[in-house]
Amino acid sequence: MFTAFCATIFAATQVFDTNTADAAKGNLKELEAIAASVVGGVILSGGFGSIVGVVFGAVIFGLVQNSVFYISWIDGSYYRTFLGTVLLVAALSNETIRKRFTGGI
Repeated sequence: MFTAFCATIFAATQVFDTNTADAAKGNLKELEAIAASVVGGVILSGGFGSIVGVVFGAVIFGLVQNSVFYISWIDGSYYRTFLGTVLLVAALSNETIRKRFTGGI
């Protein structure tokens, strides 16, 4: 219920800001949230990580997103490529990190 409440407040503030509603406004935001969490140290299988790490990961992704779109010689689609690369590396290294934290279980 709290997640639905937060989504409603976020949608309302966007509508008040832009004076229009766009159903595709949050497209692929779940992928960004997962990638920010993984960069911040959360293991994909769950159980390990911290809020400080997630905030750190979100700051890193925010900086990369802004830098890709403000640097004129870099195409904007490279941000999605960076996002996919980070998730691929996280998925491949997830098992090694999980074994280190759980002691090889």
